[in-house]
Amino acid sequence: MIKKRIMINKKSYAVRMTAIAVAMMLGLTGCGKKEEKAPELLEPVTTNEAYRPVEKSDVGKKIIKNGAIVPTDYCYFFKTSATLSKVYVNVGDYVKKGTVLAEADSDDTTSGIEDLKASLSSEQQTHNVNEKIYEQKQKELDYKIKACNEAGDSAGAKENQSTKAVNAENNRYDNMLYNYKVKKLQQQIDEKESLETDNKLVAEQDGYVTYAKSLTDTDSSDEGGGSISSGENVVIISDYNTPYIEITGEQITRDGYANFNTMYTMIDGKRYELEEYKYSNQEIAAAQSASKLPYVRFKLKDVDNSKILKTGTLTPLYFSTSTAANVLVVGNDSLYEEGDKYFVYVKTDSSDKEKREIKIGAQDDNYTEVKSGLSEGDLVYYDSDSTIPSDYTTYEIKLGTFKTTGTSKSYKMVDTNQITYKAPVEGYFTQLDLAEGQEVKKGDLLYIVDSGGGSAELLELNSQISDAKSDYDSTVTGYEEQIKELRAEIEDYRSGRKKQQVATPGDADPADDTTDTTTDDGDEEDGDYDIPDSDDNNGNTLYMVEQLTCQVEIAKYNEELAKINYNTTVNPLIAKRDKLNKNNDGKGNISVYAESDGVVQSVYASQGKQIKEGDKVVSIGSNESKMMSLSLTDNGGSSRRNGYSGSDDTGSDNSNATLLVNQEVTLIDQKDDSKKLTGRCIGATADSKKAYVTTIDGQVYITSSSGSEDTRYYIQVDDKSFYDSPKGYFVSFAKMSLENVVTVPMNIIYTETDKTSGKSYEYVWKLSKDEIVKQYVTTSTDTKSSNACVLTGLSEGDVILKESGSSGSGDNTKKKADSSSEE
Repeated sequence: MIKKRIMINKKSYAVRMTAIAVAMMLGLTGCGKKEEKAPELLEPVTTNEAYRPVEKSDVGKKIIKNGAIVPTDYCYFFKTSATLSKVYVNVGDYVKKGTVLAEADSDDTTSGIEDLKASLSSEQQTHNVNEKIYEQKQKELDYKIKACNEAGDSAGAKENQSTKAVNAENNRYDNMLYNYKVKKLQQQIDEKESLETDNKLVAEQDGYVTYAKSLTDTDSSDEGGGSISSGENVVIISDYNTPYIEITGEQITRDGYANFNTMYTMIDGKRYELEEYKYSNQEIAAAQSASKLPYVRFKLKDVDNSKILKTGTLTPLYFSTSTAANVLVVGNDSLYEEGDKYFVYVKTDSSDKEKREIKIGAQDDNYTEVKSGLSEGDLVYYDSDSTIPSDYTTYEIKLGTFKTTGTSKSYKMVDTNQITYKAPVEGYFTQLDLAEGQEVKKGDLLYIVDSGGGSAELLELNSQISDAKSDYDSTVTGYEEQIKELRAEIEDYRSGRKKQQVATPGDADPADDTTDTTTDDGDEEDGDYDIPDSDDNNGNTLYMVEQLTCQVEIAKYNEELAKINYNTTVNPLIAKRDKLNKNNDGKGNISVYAESDGVVQSVYASQGKQIKEGDKVVSIGSNESKMMSLSLTDNGGSSRRNGYSGSDDTGSDNSNATLLVNQEVTLIDQKDDSKKLTGRCIGATADSKKAYVTTIDGQVYITSSSGSEDTRYYIQVDDKSFYDSPKGYFVSFAKMSLENVVTVPMNIIYTETDKTSGKSYEYVWKLSKDEIVKQYVTTSTDTKSSNACVLTGLSEGDVILKESGSSGSGDNTKKKADSSSEE
């Protein structure tokens, strides 16, 4: 945890008037003398005579963050959803350009294309029929309008014209929706066909595999394992030669770090300016649209990053809003204010205090810029009620390593390329004779599932198909009867049994009304237009033959729609039924065979056990490709899995700990901590919150990796003999590790609290030009460590004081001195 200890001590000229008045009253002599006014205060009164030399420094509000040095990642993914049939690489592999990384299931892709084409065909057929129905509806309305006009029924004509306009608007909207659906389906077909043509992911650059989509869900709750969505990372290749700095977990913002005038990091004791690693406007827009923003990233300015940045390490990042860099400064505890003027007290050659007015510039919580009135090296008085050490030894600052560690015993050996076989249907096992370590060959029978003569799902599918056929037959029968009735009515008008004329009293003969009385319910989205009642013309039967002929055509088209809808419903059900019948012996016994050679890694079921569709049965992989899978969630530090129940003597909390790619770790024998092995993190399951931006031929893709709540880290152990007997170790790793930084014993750092603001500040006593000065610092500490890392306030070669008699390294007690300064 980075803690910033800051202090502001700006004093009024008359702060200590009471103390000075008392002192001057004690200095009065002579009885009966005329009482005189107290002279003006020329210098402050304090319990300690403390001076600090004027030095050059930066002024401004500082923010310090942890930066992770990571490699550049290249993501490989399919642009459409697919079924992953094979991943040819493993985490930790070094691959060359042109290496085939993964392959999608071509059969599944072909099936997907057929399904999409069937959907497109259904949309097109439905649209064509609906267009014909629309034309007949409008044609029928034209005849109605014509009949009304000839009968002098202007209100009826207007109503039919309004209905015709509504139909036209609805048809325009339907066409827009249709065009969108067709375009979307065609795009999906093109993507699938592209995947069918080239269903392989091929490396386009050299690098190390740091993530590979697992074909098994052994370590996660994801179903399917091989199913991937559009834009889901399958493989990530990392280039260690192009590192950059990332603030893990912090997503980019619109303005980024543009408000900071100064950005830098300290590496090996040297300062390097930073610049934000920018994304293009098109990339940012795509990320915002997908609601997946990448993490903030930086690179070193005007230097070769690959020669300075070391992947797998951390570095502190410093940000300041001030433009005052390398300027003369005084501490705020030296500054006095009188009206609109500022002054300090300077030590003279005779050790007196000289009041001197100064011009000030930028200010922060610790220091104020001096524009004029002082020179570098001037000794300036500062107010301090802290006791200056009188008996001490000196401690010269040297750069070193600051590290806080965590441990975990929660690991297992896994093969990330193993295949998990699942139950194809609900049922029970009639044959399952597999054991861990058993070798299998491609095509070997793994197990047989008895689905109970067809399984419940198969029976349900047959029932759905039968119901759909019954509904279709009923619908067709209804339309056939409707057409028959309409044609009979047309014949009545043509034969003269019914007259096509404007209605007069007595013309209507209810006994002769044989038309369909179904009314329009307004639901025409699927083209299923209802046949209106011929009496809707209020007795006006002009052009009834033409209107009824339109209704016959509409009924015929509705019959066509019914057939299209039936096929759209039934064909997928038949395909699913055929899939369930695959490898079925006709009695409901379904056999599953090995897809490739391998060794049985885990068996999740047993013969005779009842299972559900999708339940895991067995995982088959390779012993040669096993690696350590480490979890930092250690459940209190015990690990019964490895036969050890000892406690974690570091007492470290791993709740927020992570490992970086290429970070070094140490394996320690649980029974003999002198036996140690080295290793490094070569990848992880996934950071599901991290978004990746990839631009290909001007097209931006925002991708992510599927992960679980418990991230697992893959560790490569240097000593190969470890893999022969991988049990009985715990893993020690650095939660924070900073190289070549200022580190000091914790008992040299003091804490004070400002009585006015209540804020606490950390400081050390520094020896500067023979003066003992209070130097405020910013530290990164760990309660279990005997040392603190000083991020600001001290540099290599500085000399600080260690009080004699204070405990040595390992004493975590900080001496406290309350500040009595006032603002």
